[in-house]
Order: sequence, then structure tokens, then C-alpha cells
Amino acid sequence: MIQEIILGIGVIIGLLFYRKTNPNLLKLILAGLSVSYVLGLLNYPLTSTIGFTGFGVSSLAFGIYCATKNKWLSAIIGFFACTTIIHGIMNWPFYGEMQFIMIVPIICYIMICLNWRKHLNEFSILTILTSYMVALFVDLISKWIQ
Repeated sequence: MIQEIILGIGVIIGLLFYRKTNPNLLKLILAGLSVSYVLGLLNYPLTSTIGFTGFGVSSLAFGIYCATKNKWLSAIIGFFACTTIIHGIMNWPFYGEMQFIMIVPIICYIMICLNWRKHLNEFSILTILTSYMVALFVDLISKWIQ
């Protein structure tokens, strides 16, 4: 429940930065992430799976876009999000370790926030993806506490 709230706050903040997102491809990725989040909230297995997969495809597209533009910190965040979604869908081992490694993209986001003027175009998408990673990290910490 807390993970959905954290991701929801990230999506709302990301949508507030919609006007700052200039290339149409990034606007499409932002729309894909937002629609995927809403589909994930519906409690039907098919829509949840479509939303989860759409979130992964959108984060992969964002990672590839940032890699072609040589924005490597942003690409790391996109690729980490896609990797965790693939691990979640395929039920591969070491998913807990993947959640623990989410500290790396969170640190990348903090570094981007220190130099935010260079990354203003993709800041909305970075906020959504980082809130997803914070939600995964909080999920891991809550499992440790129990």
C-alpha cells in the first residue's frame, strides 16, 4: 500500500513537470508511465500485467533515449527500472538483491538534482522512475523490519 502511495506521489509530481518536457518522445514516455501506473492500480490481473509491462517498456525506451543523448545518469535510472521489472515478471532469483541495489539510481537522482538545469527536459520522467525505486527500497526495508 505504501509503495503505491509513493509511486502515486511521484506520478503526480512528474505530471506537474509536463510543460517542462520538450521532445515529443519524452512526452509520450511520460504518458506511458502515467497510464501504466493507473492500469496497475486496477485490481484486475490483466490490467495489472499490462500496466507493469508498459512501465517496463517505457523505462527501457527512456534509458535508450538517454543513452543516445549521452546522459548516462538518466540512462542508469531507466535501465535499473527496466531490469527490476523484468526480474519481477520473470520471477528470477536475487530480486531482493535487486531491490537493495536501488540505492544506486537514487544516488544518481540526487546527483541529477544537484545539476538540475541540464536535465530539466527529462526531470518529470526521472521523478516517476526514482519514486518507483524508492518504493522498491521501502518495500525491502519493510520486509527487513518484520
